Amino acid sequence: MTTLVQKCQAIIESNILNGVYKPGEKLGMHRLRDELGIGLSPIREALSKLLSTGLIVAEDNKGFSVVRITQKEIRDLSHTYALIESLALQQAIKHGDDEWEANITAKFYRLSKLEQSKEKIAWEEWLPLNSAFHRALVEGCNSASLLEIRDLLAHKLQLYVSRLFDLPQWVEVNNQEHKDLADAVLARDADKACRILSHHFLGSLDEQLEKLDLPVE
Repeated sequence: MTTLVQKCQAIIESNILNGVYKPGEKLGMHRLRDELGIGLSPIREALSKLLSTGLIVAEDNKGFSVVRITQKEIRDLSHTYALIESLALQQAIKHGDDEWEANITAKFYRLSKLEQSKEKIAWEEWLPLNSAFHRALVEGCNSASLLEIRDLLAHKLQLYVSRLFDLPQWVEVNNQEHKDLADAVLARDADKACRILSHHFLGSLDEQLEKLDLPVE
């Protein structure tokens, strides 16, 4: 049952992040059963587990639905994530060892190789490499609690980032910022790394929200 629940959870999560299930859309149990070919019990358990990711919400007598994303929510989430990520990054630069540095280099290489590809990049291919790179940057922070908070915010932010992915030149700009960030972190320049990180997440936030035409609240 556990394997089936995990499979169901992965499919629903992928469908949310890939836009198959839209923000605010109701996730009816019988509909999911028909679409996924999986019984109601593992679907119910998978949806319950997905609540902790922030990608779906549950309302009394209304069931589950994909979380709505608004400009207000994205601003709040982005600014909070940038603060937590900066704190974790400062601690990682202070405490990180040689293995931490080597992991950053390896994760950046894989991500950069994809981002510089001449072929069209698939979201499903880019997302795990981008997530692994950003996680590698902060893994040396020496605080499991800080990483737990950071990971939850990062996961919730994926729904917004998935909407940005197809904007013109977004990946190219991201690649240069990733390089600058990796260089600053490996040079142990915490102030510069945090400035780049803040710009990476917040520098073009207003412009991006305008292009996506999200509801204000």
